[in-house]
Amino acid sequence: MKKILIVILVFTLCAYAADIADLNSDGLNDIVIGAFEANEVRVFWGNSNGEWTSDLLSASSSECIGIDIADFNGDGLLDIAAACAGSDIIQIFYNQGGLSPEWVLLEAVTGFDGVHDVFAGDIDADGDIDIVAAASEGDEVAWFRNDGTEWTKFSIETGIDYPCKVEISDIDLDGNVDIICAAWTGNLVKVWYGSGGTTPSWTAQVIDSTINGAHGISVCDVDAMETWIFLLPH
Repeated sequence: MKKILIVILVFTLCAYAADIADLNSDGLNDIVIGAFEANEVRVFWGNSNGEWTSDLLSASSSECIGIDIADFNGDGLLDIAAACAGSDIIQIFYNQGGLSPEWVLLEAVTGFDGVHDVFAGDIDADGDIDIVAAASEGDEVAWFRNDGTEWTKFSIETGIDYPCKVEISDIDLDGNVDIICAAWTGNLVKVWYGSGGTTPSWTAQVIDSTINGAHGISVCDVDAMETWIFLLPH
């Protein structure tokens, strides 16, 4: 862990977001970093000796504040989504494969005001990986349908006071995707229960509206009794 922290501090300025996956299929986990002040997206490649090397994917990811990893084009390779709050853009870096992959950058979503987080999942059950995102300045949570070549926005709710983090899970165990959000200045955690289908409808529930500065969120089954717990560092 100390080696990881040292490498991150050397190569990035204000590393705000990170995710872990084996991006080059060598059997070892790698780390993707979004650097808010440096406007960078970087990959740190791990090796079996616990050493790390770094590749710069982008130096134009303005105020990168959210990262998620998924196979967005169904080619069996893991790609990277980056939330760029400074430019209101969601970038996708498409992995071209190999031990030292090349990356093809797409500005998949533009004009999503202050996009603060991205989370990947198949929202409409069509087999393509979509994106749920939070627009902190636009006070909006939305999902973006992946049609292979285009990304189409579907607003879930507006008027949420500074939504920071989003996550996807099946909260009510009905087989449909639900969406969870932590809103920082709204001081709340909210769930939208999905109806399923190609264009889901959403039923909202406020879990708690008294959490001062709700900023981070995670979903897990803590007691092994199908009770979902929300963990909120703030």
